[in-house]
Amino acid sequence: MKKTTQLERVFHAMKTEGRWLALHEIKDAIFARYDHLDSECAISARLREIGTARCAKYPEMAGYTVNKDRMVGRNAYLYRLMRVPG
Repeated sequence: MKKTTQLERVFHAMKTEGRWLALHEIKDAIFARYDHLDSECAISARLREIGTARCAKYPEMAGYTVNKDRMVGRNAYLYRLMRVPG
């Protein structure tokens, strides 16, 4: 399997799942797909990069952004990869 960057692993895990996910679920999806453990802190940082100029060298990430929503009654968020209209 091609060596992937942390940003690529996060992006592809989010795209494959296609639903709202908590950080621990993203971490589990990455491990299941790549047999690689990324920390929740690192995943959170990569989620903030998706949709920014830092992703310019990854054409497959063009046109995507990450939405987040606070979980009711918890100090945690859910994240979802979304295609930007247009």
